[in-house]
Amino acid sequence: QVRLHHKPHAKTRSTMMIRGTPFLGLFVATVASLLAKGLAYAPSFVPRNNVVAPMPKSVTSLVRNSGVSRRPRNNIKMMPIGVPKVAYRIPGSQQAEWVDIYNRLYRERIIFLGSEIDDELANQIIGVMLYLDSEDQDKPIYLYINCPGGSVISGLAIYDCMQHIKSEVITINLGLAASMASFILAAGSKGKRLALPSSRTMIHQPMGGAQGQAEDIKVEAAQ
Repeated sequence: QVRLHHKPHAKTRSTMMIRGTPFLGLFVATVASLLAKGLAYAPSFVPRNNVVAPMPKSVTSLVRNSGVSRRPRNNIKMMPIGVPKVAYRIPGSQQAEWVDIYNRLYRERIIFLGSEIDDELANQIIGVMLYLDSEDQDKPIYLYINCPGGSVISGLAIYDCMQHIKSEVITINLGLAASMASFILAAGSKGKRLALPSSRTMIHQPMGGAQGQAEDIKVEAAQ
């Protein structure tokens, strides 16, 4: 035991005592915590010539008997940066893997229309709808919409697919359904077209242009 006596003032007397055993226990607990986090290789000493001195046997035995096991760092997986990913365990697999959040929603028959409608987005949505319909026609498909609109031709392709498949398509306006997106919102199954309280729906007359012969312009206007 090491005792330190300190007199700050003549009228007051205080005694500070550091006991050897608790201090060594605190040191061992700190070392064990660092080893568990992978922040320390070992409490070694490098006095001369960069020669690493081994850990004292007394400390080694105390660390071993403390019950702290060093967890391998390669088992810790962080979510990658970019598109949000969620942990998903494939049936029959023992370990979960990071899966694109949109792919995870597809497994629950949820489709999210969240950007301007173009050919690429329309093809992706059509492909997912056809697959989900072929997998199970008795379960509905949920189409969440937060979209400012986009291409009329691409939007009509999504509309035709919704009318073609046997599965019910429940449309939900999650933020904004404007222009072509409002048309898709209205194309949901009867009685299952929803809009959340703070959402907005904007419908307008179709806009476009045509050029060429008068007969062609007349046909374009009729369509």
